[in-house]
Amino acid sequence: MPPKKSSKTTSGTQSQAENSPSETLCTIGASLSDFGYDLHALPNKFDLHEFTKYVRQFEHGEFEDLFTALRDIDKVLKEQTRQYKLKQHQQEETEAENTLLKDRLVEMEDVLQAFEKETAKLRAQAQNPNAEPQSTSSLLAKLAKPTAQDPPIFDGKDNRTKGQAFTRLETVQNLPEAFSALTQLYGNKMETAKGRADLLMMTMRTDESLEDFHCRYISTTNMAKQNPVPQTFITKLPPRFVRSLTSFKLEEDTTMEQLMAYLGNVDINFQRMNVLFPNRGRGRGRGIDRANQDRNIPAPTGTSAPRAKLTPEERDRLQKINACFYCRKEGHAIRQCPVLNKNATAASEMKPS
Repeated sequence: MPPKKSSKTTSGTQSQAENSPSETLCTIGASLSDFGYDLHALPNKFDLHEFTKYVRQFEHGEFEDLFTALRDIDKVLKEQTRQYKLKQHQQEETEAENTLLKDRLVEMEDVLQAFEKETAKLRAQAQNPNAEPQSTSSLLAKLAKPTAQDPPIFDGKDNRTKGQAFTRLETVQNLPEAFSALTQLYGNKMETAKGRADLLMMTMRTDESLEDFHCRYISTTNMAKQNPVPQTFITKLPPRFVRSLTSFKLEEDTTMEQLMAYLGNVDINFQRMNVLFPNRGRGRGRGIDRANQDRNIPAPTGTSAPRAKLTPEERDRLQKINACFYCRKEGHAIRQCPVLNKNATAASEMKPS
């Protein structure tokens, strides 16, 4: 039995119930227009079934007034609008990236075919000395300036053959200069395309340190002419780093410096655990993952040279002489190792205040 409502609410509900569902829908739709929603212009941003459900609840008196119904419908519309925009944005980015890659592939294929054709002509002339010679500059000028008889290689919107690069094409005298001129025209585009392909496929190798992978990631993003994104960098890390990020607050304005400062401390803790517990993690679902066990610990000199794990005999020997398991020096334990703590201090100083 529905809860008892005030006389004002009951009378408003009864008058609303006298209307047909379509009239009620129009009433709420008109009120939504006052909220700033154009129901006809935004047909894909909300579910009509969900909308009608709220209308029927209002007709049965389950809402106190129209404003309560509108407020709940407004929440549904905002959430579905956000999901729709996010999906549409992702789809547009994917389509734009695919179109760009296809255009570059077609462009490079056309250039290579045209250049192979002209190179074949040069070889034929070299084998037939009696043939009338044709200068390399005229061939490349023809390549850069397609005529009506020769199908155009470049579209009219691209001005890359103008300026100094085009002047070089007209003045080259031999094949090495021709390759140099073409490299000036297309080298950056080829490098950018290769950088984006490498960035898409790259992941952190098992024998690669976190600092080395970070440098390789930054270098690849520069080659691809893209900005380094912490969210993208995380997807390329091994599981041992991803699991540690549960306590890290990753937001849209998080910088790479903040992320690397946190991951640097995590990496140092992994190194300590590997030295203290070399056999830990062999059991299922416990300890450090197996990929981290195969990783060598950096040498205590601060270089990137690998250092082998301790054998049981070496551990016993170092323990008898009260020596550190990390730097192998006497007088302190690994928790007080100045070499290892120096790396941890340097990583914490990178973290912004």
